[in-house]
Amino acid sequence: MGLVARQPHPAEGRKRTLVLTDEGHELWEALRTRLHDSSLFAGLDAQEKDSLLTLLTNMRNPQQPC
Repeated sequence: MGLVARQPHPAEGRKRTLVLTDEGHELWEALRTRLHDSSLFAGLDAQEKDSLLTLLTNMRNPQQPC
């Protein structure tokens, strides 16, 4: 589908990582907008929503390579 691409791991040349392509980023933004506008997270308070967003952002942009 062209949403992800394999790239060499930045610290370990024998490993590969998956990264979003431009199309993947576009889909992510569209889904994120739709989820934000939905009532899916209505039961979460502001702190819980912030925590969830932080976790999802960390998954999308890991600071430390695995």
